[in-house]
Amino acid sequence: MQTSSWASSEISLRDYINILRRRRLIIVVAALIIFGVGAVTTYRMAPVYRSTTRMLVDVNSRGYGPYSGDPLLSQFFIQSNVGDVSTQIEVLRSEGVMTAAYKESGVAPGTVTLSVSQAAQTAVLDIAAESQNADSARRFLDALPRVYIKNVTWNRKEEINNAIEFMRERVAEEMAQLRLVQTELQQLRSISKVYSVAEGTKQLVAMQAQSIADIRKAEIAVQTSQAMVQALQQQRAGLPEWQVTTQTVTNPEIARTEEEIHKLETQRSGMLVLFKPAAPEVKEVDARLQAMKDRLARTPATTTLTNKVRNPDLLAMDTQIAAAKRASLAARLELAGARSNSENVNARLSGISSQDIRQAKLEAEAERHKQAASSFSRNIDDLSVRAKAAPDPVRVIGAPRVAWKVAPNTASNLIYAAVVGLLVGICLALLQEYLDDRINMPEDARRIMGAPVLGFVPLVEETKARLVRQSHGGSLLESYRVLRTNVRFATVGNEGTTLLITSTVPGEGKSLTVANLAVAMALDGRSVIAVDTDLRRPTLHDKFDCVQRPGLTNVLVGNTSLDEALQETAIPGLRVLTSGPLPPNPAELLNSPAMRQLHAQLRERADVVIYDSPPFLASADAQVLSADVDGVLYVVQFGEARKSAIRHANDLMAQAHANVLGIVFNKITLSGIRDDYYYYGYYRYYRYYDYKPKLEGADRGTRRGRHSDYESMLAGSEGLSPDSGAEPVDGETRAIESDKEQSA
Repeated sequence: MQTSSWASSEISLRDYINILRRRRLIIVVAALIIFGVGAVTTYRMAPVYRSTTRMLVDVNSRGYGPYSGDPLLSQFFIQSNVGDVSTQIEVLRSEGVMTAAYKESGVAPGTVTLSVSQAAQTAVLDIAAESQNADSARRFLDALPRVYIKNVTWNRKEEINNAIEFMRERVAEEMAQLRLVQTELQQLRSISKVYSVAEGTKQLVAMQAQSIADIRKAEIAVQTSQAMVQALQQQRAGLPEWQVTTQTVTNPEIARTEEEIHKLETQRSGMLVLFKPAAPEVKEVDARLQAMKDRLARTPATTTLTNKVRNPDLLAMDTQIAAAKRASLAARLELAGARSNSENVNARLSGISSQDIRQAKLEAEAERHKQAASSFSRNIDDLSVRAKAAPDPVRVIGAPRVAWKVAPNTASNLIYAAVVGLLVGICLALLQEYLDDRINMPEDARRIMGAPVLGFVPLVEETKARLVRQSHGGSLLESYRVLRTNVRFATVGNEGTTLLITSTVPGEGKSLTVANLAVAMALDGRSVIAVDTDLRRPTLHDKFDCVQRPGLTNVLVGNTSLDEALQETAIPGLRVLTSGPLPPNPAELLNSPAMRQLHAQLRERADVVIYDSPPFLASADAQVLSADVDGVLYVVQFGEARKSAIRHANDLMAQAHANVLGIVFNKITLSGIRDDYYYYGYYRYYRYYDYKPKLEGADRGTRRGRHSDYESMLAGSEGLSPDSGAEPVDGETRAIESDKEQSA
């Protein structure tokens, strides 16, 4: 069977274009529907207007400037920061700001859509408001910055007031503590009659306070370092001292044993030159050799190597422990120094009365409270001044623009609807093509069959159309001339060519193709025999106005000779072998030795033998015949034949090793094939010759009815001979009966 480069599963771009041209109706309908829905939706949409403005947010502003004084006050300054740009965007979108903006602008709540974005990594905010009312969008966007600035200003003032209140509370606390200390100091002075202690005593008291602070600091350092040492030591105790690694390697004992075996085998080979195998010396070597082989068999193929190394983590841990111990030692030394210093100070204070020491401490504490209260008071004054001089952290840098219409974008929506509709239509067309099992393109059959297309036969619409003599011409005759030429090239070099013409199912026009191709070949001057091997529904005798009996079955059973069964036609060189009586077992008869002998006889009597076989899927007859002919022509009804059926028939022909010469497309219409540029151009050349000649002559032959007297034929009855009243065949061949006869 021919499976050359014609067989291909690839679909070219031209095939897709042809599919879209053929399915253009569904594409246009889908595109129009979606375009219409898009157009109606667009024109029914409410208009949307947009207004825009810009604001600058000074994210580095702290409301009232930097402050490097009191840490608590600095914390308030930090809290008064307006925040980063992302934070301000969320503040603008907050429900409180939006509600206030609706109220400020007089716009109905929920009628404006707000969008805020940062302009290219800057502190500038692009603000846009969209609404179905142009004036509402502009008024809302005009009120929003004012509301936002009021919100920021109020928050800043609230923070300043909180800071001032906090400072005042601290001043009050310090003044209260100062009064208590001054009262106690006054009482002590009244007792000691000393208004102020010596300056040296004050210094010693200050040194004592500092030494106590140093001792507390050193004690904390010692405790921390000792805890670190203990933690590291516990962590080290949990680490293994050694790390053991294992590695599986090939057992080296195997190599040594194999080497010993090789030496013993070499030694034994040398000894066999001088000794016989039964000699004691040889037997001793054999025993040693066998022992080594047994040893090799017992030796495991691999062995495990163990590597034990000291844990490298221990070294790092020991380094950390040593550092922690040094830190602990330094802390203890510092603690010892602080304690020694404290002892020295205490020793110096031992010579001073306790009353003087107490008075010196109270005087120092009173001075500390006085300085703290004074510092907080200065902070309050500084805060008030800075708050009044602080720049506004937010300002509008662009007035709201007059709102303009942004939706719906009619042109864009219509273009989008058209594109979507076109894409949906194309998808539906491809889906329809995928689900359609019919042969709609010549490439479909060519791809499935793996054979070329040899001809296109147009659809005959006239009720009594006939293929007349060559001089009458016409597109139908021209199509068979092309088919005749292509078949001739496909069978070049074959003497006595035998062709089988078949189809997938009944009704595709195979019998009509047999008749017309036989006429076309006969008009070319070749000797042609048309054989009706469709022993189930024979029609060839109707096509040529011949009698059905005697025919093929008569020849096969031996009741009639081949020469007697062959019937002449009005076409010179064309003879017909009709079916004869219908047998009950056509497949067995067509596969008989008599049929193979008949093949040889027909080859000798004609240049071309054309067999009209049953459809391939209707019976096994065509499969039997396809293996005995030179080539098979497969007739496909354009637009009706099923791909699955052709694929099945192609598998059957492959099993029979049939040689498929090519495909003949039947019942081609100009509208059906115009979607394929290549074949459309091919078909147009047929139309160039298409005119309607006047038909000459009349039906004068008597068609014999179909006889089922096959058993009578086997018995040699008289029913096998033609009727005595039969008329001769007329002068023109009835090749094309009608469009209905094409379905035979």
